[in-house]
Amino acid sequence: MSNLLRQKTTRRALTLLLSPLAAVLLVVKLGDLARFSWTLKCNNIDGIIRARLQYRSKRIKEACEIYGFKPEGYKWMGDVHVDDIVWTRLPKVATTFMTTIILRRILKNATLECSSSCHARLEATTSSDSRIHDELIGIRPDGPGGSLLIVRRPYDRLVSAFLDKIAGDDPMQLWDKIKRISGRANSTGPPTFAEFVNFVIWQDDTDDLMDGHWDTQERLSRVCERDYQYIVQLETLEEELPYVLRRLGLETEARHPVTSRNASPRRYDTGHYLDQLTEAQLARLDTVYRMDIILFNG
Repeated sequence: MSNLLRQKTTRRALTLLLSPLAAVLLVVKLGDLARFSWTLKCNNIDGIIRARLQYRSKRIKEACEIYGFKPEGYKWMGDVHVDDIVWTRLPKVATTFMTTIILRRILKNATLECSSSCHARLEATTSSDSRIHDELIGIRPDGPGGSLLIVRRPYDRLVSAFLDKIAGDDPMQLWDKIKRISGRANSTGPPTFAEFVNFVIWQDDTDDLMDGHWDTQERLSRVCERDYQYIVQLETLEEELPYVLRRLGLETEARHPVTSRNASPRRYDTGHYLDQLTEAQLARLDTVYRMDIILFNG
């Protein structure tokens, strides 16, 4: 009986001794499992984003080949080149957001916040000749880096340009010209959206130099000529940009939140403004932004 009692006591002591160790091992294993699940989930999300970006680039290239483009009509807004990164700026498409991220890298200031003055500060890193970056844009670096273009649904961008540059006040001094084209030269107050659209159509008809805020993204980016590594859609920016910034090596600069009204699409009703146009205006506007609608409306 004494031997049996000693055996039971020993087994109980071992159980008490090993239980905490087993618990620790279980916690470690569960932690490993959680980290593995999180890694798997992240990799799965990254795979989905990567596939989406690849599909978008392929679709845009195919559309360029099918519908054609006119290289001589292209106008260039500016490429920003820092380290192994080339970003092509398009006004009204997350420009303040990306300017902040790029300047944080250049100035080594991870918490820098930008206003309109930051755009002028970025000019020093912006090339005056678009062609010198064409080859760089086609490069696929082994490490961090690459080329980035952010695009936007064309009519959302047009309405955004109207609200930001025309509707509130007259920083571009275009009110009189816009109203004169619509036959309302002596009227007071800002132009209507319909009058602004008449002005855009007039500029296209007369080959007048369009401002970059409403010129076509296809012309400004030369997307049909260039082999961008990453083409991000503003409407899915929050999903796609973190993945792209990691690949570009800009993740550190993006960790501190960027305060920018242009970091995501504005919450206005584009349809409300398009409803103010006649069928003739809509048809003509579709002609002006034909390639943008084909390339960037999805």
